[in-house]
Amino acid sequence: RRRAMDWMVGFWSRVSMLTCGYRPAVVGAEHLPDRDEAVLYVPNHCSYLDILTLSAFLPRPFKYISKIEILRIPFIGWAMGFAGHIALRRADRRSQLESYKAAVASLKDGNSLVAFAEGTRSDDGTLKKFKRGPFKMAIDAGVDIVPIAL
Repeated sequence: RRRAMDWMVGFWSRVSMLTCGYRPAVVGAEHLPDRDEAVLYVPNHCSYLDILTLSAFLPRPFKYISKIEILRIPFIGWAMGFAGHIALRRADRRSQLESYKAAVASLKDGNSLVAFAEGTRSDDGTLKKFKRGPFKMAIDAGVDIVPIAL
């Protein structure tokens, strides 16, 4: 089920981007760790297209850590909920802790995750201050961090 869902999301993302004429240059994919190695991908978040870009061109299975509001978006949110991405309520400390624990457990179980370094999308495209959570998460799970520049 997971493989089929990952394939469908990647295919849909690539088709959507190519239909819109968006063709990003992917540099350094040959340096990514093995597909079976759990890692925490930590990209910056400068555009609404970042999720499509990662879903289309990151050639590894992974799940997002996302604000819960994304799950309310028709089709995209429904697919994310069905696929088991980790959602959190940013203003709710308990939700943050539960999501953190779920993410660490998922990484320890061998799943790769994507956590945006800034914790949110940059309004003006400039790099914002990084949150500590993703880095602590990788340390607690004992996985490598793979930085991604978008």
